Amino acid sequence: MVEKIKKNLEEIKNDIKNIRGENSGVKVVCASKYTDGQGIVDIINAGIEYIGENRVQAMKDKREYLETLKLEEKIAWHFIGNLQKNKIKYTPREAEILFKEISYFESRKYELLAISLLILISGFKIYSNKKDFRVQLQINEKNTEIMELNENLLETQKEIITVLGQIIENRSEETANHTKRVAKISKFIARLLGFSEEDAQLIEIASPLHDVGKIGIPETVLHKPGKLTVEEFDIVKTHAVIGYEILKKSKIHTLNIAANIAHEHHERWDGKGYPRGIKNENINIYARITTVADIFDALLSRRIYKEPWTIDEVIEYFETEKGKIFDPYIVELFLENIDKVIEIREEAK
Repeated sequence: MVEKIKKNLEEIKNDIKNIRGENSGVKVVCASKYTDGQGIVDIINAGIEYIGENRVQAMKDKREYLETLKLEEKIAWHFIGNLQKNKIKYTPREAEILFKEISYFESRKYELLAISLLILISGFKIYSNKKDFRVQLQINEKNTEIMELNENLLETQKEIITVLGQIIENRSEETANHTKRVAKISKFIARLLGFSEEDAQLIEIASPLHDVGKIGIPETVLHKPGKLTVEEFDIVKTHAVIGYEILKKSKIHTLNIAANIAHEHHERWDGKGYPRGIKNENINIYARITTVADIFDALLSRRIYKEPWTIDEVIEYFETEKGKIFDPYIVELFLENIDKVIEIREEAK
């Protein structure tokens, strides 16, 4: 076995040399998942210095075996893969952890990819059917049927985006309907501002993606129960740019609006927001609306780091922060219709 390992090792080293040249600095780590302590001894005797393991308990057992043979000092351990918090104490202090923190996007990448494809497909169908509708209206009597199909497709797109927003926004029952409430409240505000019904529907569909960039933020930071450090908050703030980059290249108008919302919903009316520090009407109107809806619902909701505020506390907050965080005109209309806003929020729970 030792000779076979030596032969394989030599072949690997030659491949590295051919690709990277002499003194490449590449380490050859031997994965020991399917071998026992004696197998590790063979690996050491073959000249391998770096051992990789993906199970903490197995690493612990093999390490103890090598200590009895006084061979532990001849190797360096590397942990490969995802390490559970409750298992960290079992890893040797000197072990190099060969894994990176997995973001929510990475852990759900196939699920999110499938949903994203559905969004694109449904958006294309909606666009195509709108064009077809104009033609069909002139040449046959099936316009009603086509219009119903188009409305169904629009509802499908809305549902897909809402589900995607919920997946990103949360992961617990406490905030599972946050994006849905933000969508409904945003649509209501748009109507108060005199938006056409079509534009009001656009913000209802687009606003659930305001935090899409959180798919790139590590779970340990995103769900930290206590106060974030300055460094951790800087990481969280990057979600605005990440979300914008994800959505900006789409040819679907709804997702272009969603891109602007994702990018600017943490900007402030006074210019002290992020990521760009823009202010007043320079902030996209859809983003200004979503900011009001998002913060309103968040303050009234329980979070891992806070209890829900009372409605009186929330109203006082908006009165204090209009002209600072929020567009003052939007807040005035919003508070004038606060009873209806509360009703809409309750219906969306």
